[in-house]
Parts: sequence; C-alpha cells; structure tokens
Amino acid sequence: MEAFISSLIMVALAELGDKTQLVTLALAGRYRTVTVAAGVCLGTLLTNLLATAGGTLIGAALPVTPIKLAAGLIFIGFAVWSLLDRCEGDSCDVNERQNPLFAIAAAFFAAELGDKTQLTALTLAAESGAFVPVWVGASLGMMLAVAVAIALGSIAHSALPERTIRCLSSVVFAVFGIITVLDALSGLI
Repeated sequence: MEAFISSLIMVALAELGDKTQLVTLALAGRYRTVTVAAGVCLGTLLTNLLATAGGTLIGAALPVTPIKLAAGLIFIGFAVWSLLDRCEGDSCDVNERQNPLFAIAAAFFAAELGDKTQLTALTLAAESGAFVPVWVGASLGMMLAVAVAIALGSIAHSALPERTIRCLSSVVFAVFGIITVLDALSGLI
C-alpha cells in the first residue's frame, strides 16, 4: 500500500505544470473530451507499464538519451501534423474524421518517454519491487493531474477558433520537441 500511495502522490505532484499537461491541454482544445481522456489514459497506462516494468526488472539502466531523442522527433512530427490538419470550423467535424484516439495516446506516450514522472515511476518500482502498486499509483496520479488540462482544453475548444487552436497546438508540440531533442543531444556531449 505504501508503494501505491507514494507513487500516486509523487507522480501527481511531479506532473503539475509538466509538458504532458500542456500537450494534453493542446489536444483537449482540438478533440472531444472523451477521446482525449481515453487516449491519455491509454498513453498513461502504457508509459507507466514500461516504466514500472523497467524499474522492476532492470532498475535505472534504461538508455534515457535515445528515448528522449525519439520523443522529441515525435513531438516535432505532431507539430507538423497539427499544422497540416485542414479541418476548419464545421467543414470537418471531429466526429467525421478518423478517430484520433491512438494519435492522442501516442502523443501522450511520446511526451512521457524519459520524463521526470516516468523516471519517478521507474525509480519507485526499482526501490520497492512492487510492480502493480507502483503502476496503478503512478497511472492514477498522472490521470488526476492531466484531468485539469483536459478540462481547460475543452473550455478553450469551445471559446477559440479552430485555426487558433491548431496553431497553438503546433507551437506547443514544436517547442517541446525542440527542447526534448536539445536535452537528448546534450546528454550525448
């Protein structure tokens, strides 16, 4: 029970103001709340599964630099994708487009790779050896923190023009992509 509570509290606090919260905010501004919540939950569960399994099996020996570099490039890809999305206003309703659930899950997953919350879950799992409690606690802690971003993004979706949201989303992805790539490259030097 201690591993569950520790991971829930530590990950929820670490997630506040984190890039994944901003990425979630950008996604929630573009897509239906239910789709974003489901995608974020899926991404969270997978990311924390990877972190806790890695922490349980091999401790802190994961190669963080290549993971961060890949995540940064994925962010930049999402920035381009956001700009190229040609849906405007009522001409392309979210319900008419292909379901973005897996794209949202992938964006969230990429945002978390090598992130402080993933490393927190990995460390807690390595220290405690408690795979399931850490996985569940870290996942719930992260979901609590990003729920705020989903709520704010949904409000923005109804208050701002689609083009503005698309551009802001693209900027958020590009900035975090560049920062993540630079951070990964600094680890190589």
